[in-house]
Amino acid sequence: MASQSQQSFSSEVQLILDDLCPPKLVLNPIDRFKQLGQRTKSVDIEDTIPIRYYYRSSKQLLRMANTYLDEMNLERAYLLYMRYITLFLEKLPHHPEYKTLDAAEKKATTVKKMLDLVEEIKAKIIKQYQIEFDDYLAKKKTYDEKLDQANKLLADQREKDRADKKNRLQEDYLINLQRQIDQKKRELEERNDSTSKIPSDASNNEITEQKLSELPSPEKTVAVEKKTKPPIIDRSTKPSISIMDDTDQDDIRKLLIPFKKTSDLFKEISQTNTEKNIETCGILCGVLKKDHLKVSHIVVPKQSGTSDSCRSTNEEDVSNVLEKHNLITLGWIHTHPTQRSFLSSIDLHTHALYQKMLSESIAIVIAPSYDETSIFSMTEIGLDYILKCPESGFHPHTNEQSLYDQASHCVIDESLPIEIIDLR
Repeated sequence: MASQSQQSFSSEVQLILDDLCPPKLVLNPIDRFKQLGQRTKSVDIEDTIPIRYYYRSSKQLLRMANTYLDEMNLERAYLLYMRYITLFLEKLPHHPEYKTLDAAEKKATTVKKMLDLVEEIKAKIIKQYQIEFDDYLAKKKTYDEKLDQANKLLADQREKDRADKKNRLQEDYLINLQRQIDQKKRELEERNDSTSKIPSDASNNEITEQKLSELPSPEKTVAVEKKTKPPIIDRSTKPSISIMDDTDQDDIRKLLIPFKKTSDLFKEISQTNTEKNIETCGILCGVLKKDHLKVSHIVVPKQSGTSDSCRSTNEEDVSNVLEKHNLITLGWIHTHPTQRSFLSSIDLHTHALYQKMLSESIAIVIAPSYDETSIFSMTEIGLDYILKCPESGFHPHTNEQSLYDQASHCVIDESLPIEIIDLR
């Protein structure tokens, strides 16, 4: 039988161990900011996409960044502002159409202002990182001290047991306690090892140190030779993320939509065209709030349609509406008057432009004749494939059904309001 003092000791050590949980590793502010900087380097553009799409999307990029800043989500605000800066300082000057822009269009960007803003945000982020790092160090110190205390108690008891020639049962119990202490140490080491790795090329994106005068002149822009060969899907590399993304593809945001309200309303305003066997299209717009995207408006542009296609006109009117209502483009919606609900080859090329600008963009297809309505988005492989496809009009694609799928990131919420703005 263990003595009362031995039982008290055992209970004390066990309580210490049961209460111990290794603190989650927090990197020092400099290394942590380097990791954040790595996420600003993935901006990529396609030479086949007209430059006007990038200029239009850049305005929406700023709206999203401003929303994150207003909500004090500093990391995401920083990433989007940096994406904007990278777009105009590093990427667009090499677009084949850049030299066609006049000086006024180039000066209309707010890059210089953004350079100052990201420096302010950077300082705030590092300050917050320092607070969190100091808190981590304090928790780790407490953790280490409690482990040392348990080790000391255990060593003292073993010394007493040796003097008292304790029985084998007590010795086994002490060995078990020692194993628990060692396990607690390993838990901290393993947690640190799994989260402390910084990419070998990690370095802060130093674009903020570039001068605006370094912006290449139109004469120095590089036009990429047009490829005429069929696109090849390279499954060994991951497609570049979209222009308005602030994270990688694995962290896609939820898109909330009052699906039935939206489809019913659009079916109603499309009825006249549907009866004439003419497609109708609209643009799904909305807002960013608390890191969720919400569809709130359908903007119906001036358009021309046929039985199997629809083309919007006067894009400037749509841009003005988005700016007036502070909206961002979240996808599009269109009808198939006599066909089923699917994405045709033309639809895929249309949607690729939306999804290249924003990964969460959706395509709603309404097929009244079959009472079908679907929400689609392109797969990563599909988006990469279509952006490289040189064909136009109706044409076959390899494994077309693998290029898109149901938009699983959508959340149906019929309590949300939906409004239509008809510009026809």
